Amino acid sequence: MIELHGTVKERFDEAIRLSSTKICEKELDYFRYLYDKAQIPLLPSAEEFYKKYGGVFRHHYLVLSDPTFNREIFFTFYTDYAVKPKGSEKKALTFMEDAMENYGVVKEFAKQDVCPVADIGYYYPPVVYVGENGLLYCVFEYQEEIEVYHTPSEIFAEQLKNNIPIGIEIKSNQIKNDT
Repeated sequence: MIELHGTVKERFDEAIRLSSTKICEKELDYFRYLYDKAQIPLLPSAEEFYKKYGGVFRHHYLVLSDPTFNREIFFTFYTDYAVKPKGSEKKALTFMEDAMENYGVVKEFAKQDVCPVADIGYYYPPVVYVGENGLLYCVFEYQEEIEVYHTPSEIFAEQLKNNIPIGIEIKSNQIKNDT
């Protein structure tokens, strides 16, 4: 396990930095393709967000102070739903369609165009929309208010005040696949 240090937000920043893998052009093309197929306008800010964070926690998982909840962390882009085990393009498109249910409300709240990009958070993760300005607008199924953040680390830090990240570990299936 790679240990994490600092405040909760600093630990998430470090975990994201250490666990991130670069997105290749093929993945970026598929990201664009899915948005086109779903007929969702892809904002430049959404594409930049994917380039920066699309490879986070791909080969690692977060270790929390209460390890019972280690598998309850979500950093899932809609393209991930298509390529994960038992995933499918249809499943990805369904998640994207569901995310569009709140599009108008989020756009009105943000006073700018927004684009749904991912489910990011803990246990019941919010649907995250990125605005033209790069801000992250979070819609939770269990509350009416839309929350605004600058980074994914801020989303996690807000949700995990009592169950802090202590490290990251390589996913066991990655060890088998990478050797």
